[in-house]
Amino acid sequence: MELPQTLEALHHHLGLLIGLLQQEQELLLHTPVPAEEDSLRRLRLEQDKQSHFRAIEGLENQCKDLRRTLGSAAPEELPLWKEVRDLTDQALRLHQLNSTLIRQGLVHEQCVLNNVRQLGSTSPTALAGLTTTQVAPAAEAPSAATTSSSPRKSRRRKVADDSRVH
Repeated sequence: MELPQTLEALHHHLGLLIGLLQQEQELLLHTPVPAEEDSLRRLRLEQDKQSHFRAIEGLENQCKDLRRTLGSAAPEELPLWKEVRDLTDQALRLHQLNSTLIRQGLVHEQCVLNNVRQLGSTSPTALAGLTTTQVAPAAEAPSAATTSSSPRKSRRRKVADDSRVH
């Protein structure tokens, strides 16, 4: 495969990967507790993303091989190269943002699990008449685990809005 065709293929796969990353971000922002169908959709997105990551990796290796063969004819001289670089940067930013959203969700879920475990080890009579805030440990008192899911959604949206890529 010649260098221009390799760059075209990279451009194509990066465009599809960005679309998948944007779909993943929408799911992360709008489904705080995913239903089974959302989990299946996330799984399919992850599989599709991995497929494009593998294709991109192979194409990048081809580009390196072609550059060694061509010597001075570097891809930076081709107009499509800048677009490929821009798409790569955009995909990286989206991937980093989605990773942050996933980590926030995992931290939230761990807090919820910790609170449930703590509640499970407390006698029912000791809990009678207490509010949710009083039952939660002091260090976690106004966390997302003891309030509604809205603050979690708000934090997620704020992170996404601060660095959303269009």
